[in-house]
Amino acid sequence: MKLTKRDTKLLLVLLGILIFLAGYLGVHNRYIAKADALQAEINTLKPQLSELQEYDSRRAEFEAGIQKAQDYVLAQSARYPTAVRPENQLLYAIALRDQVGAKVGNVSFSGTAPVMELTGIRDVNGKSTFVPLSAYESGMTINCTFTYQQMKKLVDTLYATPECTALDSLSVSYDAETGSLSGAVTIRQYSVSAADDPYVPAAVPSVNLGAPDPFGTLKPAAKKDTTTASGGAQTAQTP
Repeated sequence: MKLTKRDTKLLLVLLGILIFLAGYLGVHNRYIAKADALQAEINTLKPQLSELQEYDSRRAEFEAGIQKAQDYVLAQSARYPTAVRPENQLLYAIALRDQVGAKVGNVSFSGTAPVMELTGIRDVNGKSTFVPLSAYESGMTINCTFTYQQMKKLVDTLYATPECTALDSLSVSYDAETGSLSGAVTIRQYSVSAADDPYVPAAVPSVNLGAPDPFGTLKPAAKKDTTTASGGAQTAQTP
C-alpha cells in the first residue's frame, strides 16, 4: 500500500504528538511526584515552624532570662575563692576570734579534698565564658572558750561570711567553776578553681618583727648617786 504525501504528513504529525505527550507525561509525572514529596515535607515541618516562630516572638524575654541567670552564676561564683589554704583558714580563725571575743586555744586543719568537677562561667575580658572547674572542701577545727552569747554570735558570724562557709559540727561543755563554755567548732570552707587560675597569696596583715627583750633578762645599768658620794667626802673632811 502506497501512502500519499497527505497521509505521510498526518503520520508525522501524529508521531510528533505522541512523542510530545510521552515526554510531557514523563516529565510532568516526575515533577508531580517531587511536588507531592515536598508538600508532605512542608506539612511535617509546619508544627516546628510554628514553634520556632513562637520562640522568636519571645526572644527578648529569653535573652533577658539568660543574662539574669549568667549574672546570678557570676555573683555566686564570687562567694568561692580559687583556693583555701591553711594560712587563709588561720587568718579567718583570728578574724572570727576578734569579732566574737572568744578565747582560742588551738586550731587544727584537716586538709583540702576535691568535691566535684563541673562546668562554670567565668568573666573573661568582659564576656561570660564556659570553663571546666574543680570544687574543693577545706576543713578546720577551732578549740575555744566562750560565753553563751558569744557562741550564738559565732554561729551567726559563720553564716554571715561572704565566702561560702559552713558549720560542720559544734560540741560544747559547761565549766561550772568559771561559768563559761568550752568546745570545738569544725568549719568547712569551699573553693572553686580553674586550671589556669593564678596563685593568690593570703592577705597577711603587717606585724612587728622581733622584740628587744623577749625573755625579760636585760636590765638597765644602775646609776651612781654622785650627790651622796660627794656629800660623804665632804663629811669625812669636816673636823
